[in-house]
Amino acid sequence: MRESCCKWGGGVPFFRAKTNSINRTIEIFTVLLLCVLIAAVLLRRKKNRRDWLFCTVLVLHGVNTLGDLIAWIVAGEPGKMALVWSILGNFTTYFVSAIAYPGFMMAVYLSVNGKSRLTGVSRAAAVAIGGLSLCNIGLTIGNIWTGVFYTIDQTNTFTWGPWRTLPDNIVLVQMLLLLVPLLLNRKESITRTLSLFLIYTACPIVAVITENWYPTLMLLYPAVAISLLRLYLRIQYEQEKALMEKELELSNSRIRLLTGQIQPHFIFNSLLAIQELCLENPTKAEETVRSFSKYLRGNLEAMSSEHLIPFRQELEHIRHYVMLEQADPASSLNMVYELEAMDFSVPALSIQPIVENAVRHGIGTRSEGGTVTLSTRETPEAFLVTVRDDGRGFDSTTAQQEDRKNIGIQNVRARVSAQCGGSLTFQTGETGTVAVITIPKEGLSCEHHSGR
Repeated sequence: MRESCCKWGGGVPFFRAKTNSINRTIEIFTVLLLCVLIAAVLLRRKKNRRDWLFCTVLVLHGVNTLGDLIAWIVAGEPGKMALVWSILGNFTTYFVSAIAYPGFMMAVYLSVNGKSRLTGVSRAAAVAIGGLSLCNIGLTIGNIWTGVFYTIDQTNTFTWGPWRTLPDNIVLVQMLLLLVPLLLNRKESITRTLSLFLIYTACPIVAVITENWYPTLMLLYPAVAISLLRLYLRIQYEQEKALMEKELELSNSRIRLLTGQIQPHFIFNSLLAIQELCLENPTKAEETVRSFSKYLRGNLEAMSSEHLIPFRQELEHIRHYVMLEQADPASSLNMVYELEAMDFSVPALSIQPIVENAVRHGIGTRSEGGTVTLSTRETPEAFLVTVRDDGRGFDSTTAQQEDRKNIGIQNVRARVSAQCGGSLTFQTGETGTVAVITIPKEGLSCEHHSGR
């Protein structure tokens, strides 16, 4: 809602030129700042709906500022093209500002309140803010014939209209309306809410008040741009904080997984089996000891694994585990591998716990043992890893086994989702359980073929 220039009387051309130069410099800086913020948002690897909303606000405010900058550049210049650009620049900035500023206020609301759904008072305030914007748009269109905001004659001379301060004052009223739902639906204390509100709106409010006294100074554009920069820093801080919490949860998940994997009874049974093999089959005992050491090392390395590992590495860990299970003379485990795809990556210790789950809670419930089948295949969108057993299903497990199983599944599901945007699903019936791990080729948070 800007003014390219005023109709000046004699004796002030120097002041007019100086003001014109100041406004051009301010608005060039504003446009560059907005371009940097837009690029920063677009270059993020993972963008959510809030990021796209914020980027839209940045673009709208950039168009708003650019329109006024064009109007300042051609202000008072002779020629038909200069007149056309002056008319387009001024109309664009008045029209787009009626949309850009409510978008800015929505971004402030989301940052302070954290709620995207409007209810009650917040909905009424949104309707009031939107209504004022529609009035502003209507008056801007009507200004072509009424000149209530400004007029531009055939000599490219800009003249104020009788309602020249109304658009800025509408913005001021809208920001005050925004404060009402923030105070009523606050998630923080009143002091904290007011502080956050002023952090983002103090500059625009001061700019509006100043422009009421000095209408030739274009201060609202840089004021809103600075507030948008503060909003961006806030969003960045929140996302980094969420990422740190996510990494901490992943670390805790790995610790819980390791604790669940290295179970005392499994170590005890493996050592007993090795002891018997030393007497009956020393060669196999040596192989079993080697598998046992590699199995333990694989579990320990998984604690520090922050990236995906090759499937072949996870498969080797599975083979060591299966060999230890089969080393027990009482074991009736039959392991089948149907591997159509091998060249992809998975989170460390994501498949082996599912295989162990099938062994212990699937075929482990049958005295005659059973078969666990590990299969992989590739689709155009993802790699699928399937673990199938012919046991009795989960319904036959004890309460303690069920708790341990659920913790292990939750840990695997959380890490598969967080590290590669994948999923873990189960289908259980009387004839056994089928677990499917889906590893998307185009994940949300990592490169699946990194092989790291």
